[in-house]
Amino acid sequence: MLIVLFPLSAVARPAAIELEPRVEAVVDARAVRRLIQLELSEVQVPPPVGESEAALFVRVLSAGEGQLRVELWERGDQHGVRFVSASRGSPSVIARRVALVAAELARGLMNKRRLEAERAERAARRAAREERLRRTRTLDGPQAVRPGIEGTLIEHLWLAGPALDAQVHAFGRLRIDAGAGWSFGLLTPGRTTVEALTLRAGPSRRFVLGRSADLDVGLRAEAALLSFQSVKSVDGLAGERTSYWARAMLAVRFEQRLSRELRLDVGLLGGYTLRRVPLVLADGRALRLGGGVFGAELGIVMTPPPARAPR
Repeated sequence: MLIVLFPLSAVARPAAIELEPRVEAVVDARAVRRLIQLELSEVQVPPPVGESEAALFVRVLSAGEGQLRVELWERGDQHGVRFVSASRGSPSVIARRVALVAAELARGLMNKRRLEAERAERAARRAAREERLRRTRTLDGPQAVRPGIEGTLIEHLWLAGPALDAQVHAFGRLRIDAGAGWSFGLLTPGRTTVEALTLRAGPSRRFVLGRSADLDVGLRAEAALLSFQSVKSVDGLAGERTSYWARAMLAVRFEQRLSRELRLDVGLLGGYTLRRVPLVLADGRALRLGGGVFGAELGIVMTPPPARAPR
């Protein structure tokens, strides 16, 4: 058995070549070593990840029936096997075949390493882009608040006023919004003023449209305490001025990112009043408030930055 060391390339430490004793009987061992050295000197094999240089090991073994087995190894890992005919040709010709096959195995490893390096570089660039986007993208929870104003319109009544909602992420991108609103409005017949104090809650989800825009969709249930001025009766009770209703609402919002902590919120509302409110106005006209609800809202979503861990 002969083992010889030689410099392989600028990125590989000296490689070892092993020739089985039975191989030396059919090939010119000196020619094999010299030709493999010449062939591999043209192949620049990059080192594996985490290493500064490659360390290759070439084995030439007898495979029986007039064949030689050429193997390429590196640090205990095999990187290819080829078979070479040793039944035809002179020993120098067979040596040439062995050297060409060894170079082919080395080129295969070189191409594999380059492909791995390209994939790693693409993954690093993609991770860097995602990190840049993450640093510039508006924060998304786990908690936020949304102050704003909103207005709704149902048959005979419009309401408008401020509202404040808290957003708490529940699972994945699904969150729970809960809040309150205080609105004022007017009944169109009789010009009766109305005041409403509303509590609401429901699930919502935000969808990313691009680098600076989101679409937010939410469902909510609302319960409101209503106060009427200048009416004769509410809910069939003479002299009564207050009542309540319940509504189911759908909110579709377009959100423009202003900064890491702020979004501008513009939304459309739609829903239905689950409980109608019967009332009699001062002029004697009877109404049943309820039915379909339509509205709009304008607000700011404020997401506080995460607390930094103490050093």
